[in-house]
Amino acid sequence: MMRYSFFFPSVSKVAIAVLVMSVIMGVPLFAADGVIEINQARALAGGVTPGDTPGFPVTISVSGSYRLTSNLDVTGQPTPQNVTAIAVVAGATNVTIDLNGFAIIGPESCSGTPISCTPGPGGGDGINNMALGSVTVRNGIVRGMGRAGIALSGGSLVEKVHVITNATDGIYINTGIVRECVAASNGAFGIITDGTAMVTQNVTQANGTDGIQVAGGTVSGNTAMGNGGNGLTLNVNPGLASFNNSNGNSGWAVLIVSANSGYLGNVMAGAKTVSGGTNQGQNLCNGALCP
Repeated sequence: MMRYSFFFPSVSKVAIAVLVMSVIMGVPLFAADGVIEINQARALAGGVTPGDTPGFPVTISVSGSYRLTSNLDVTGQPTPQNVTAIAVVAGATNVTIDLNGFAIIGPESCSGTPISCTPGPGGGDGINNMALGSVTVRNGIVRGMGRAGIALSGGSLVEKVHVITNATDGIYINTGIVRECVAASNGAFGIITDGTAMVTQNVTQANGTDGIQVAGGTVSGNTAMGNGGNGLTLNVNPGLASFNNSNGNSGWAVLIVSANSGYLGNVMAGAKTVSGGTNQGQNLCNGALCP
């Protein structure tokens, strides 16, 4: 999404003309590896994929691999808390978005206890997918969005992403995998799933409600600190909470709703350490073995 102004001392005039026309006419720009590149100028120009109009959101309507080559910043848009940066739509059933170390930036600033976000919740997500297809998002930052940082439907993967000060959830997926992410100071949940998921090796801190809440599945190797609700919640479906560190949260360190779920090897501290589930051993509650 960036207009290119390059000096090519050894490139033909024809090649330069093709590049310029691609930018002007909205033809997708492919890197040498076949990845479609997205940046701020391309977002404002439109034409990243068929049906993508100028401005935000960048509409991804074609399956494939996409990579940021600059930050995407929606803060200059009218009521930016209502603006989504990237929307994956029907027809794009298998999409990979590599943030490539860049950030998606919105207007929200969230702080305090209980946490409060300014200018307040809106309708804009950093990346969302209502196409019911598999989406992978990795390697970057999503901060300050008016709704969720990342909101994806079933079978998705989010890895190595920092989601910070978004007005509602940091990361929402229906089902799939969330791993090696940081979710901090979001207005609601740090990480939340509606279905069975694997949530592993993440850090959630100072979010408005639960650090991590999953409907069921595996919650393993995470750290949850200082969240406004529970550190970790395993909800109605069977699952296992294992080798997590949960401390200083306002609610339970670990809350397990399903009677068929267990907890193993967790380190839990706070006024309320663990509720529900089956103790499968090696759990510490405030420095002693849990009863």
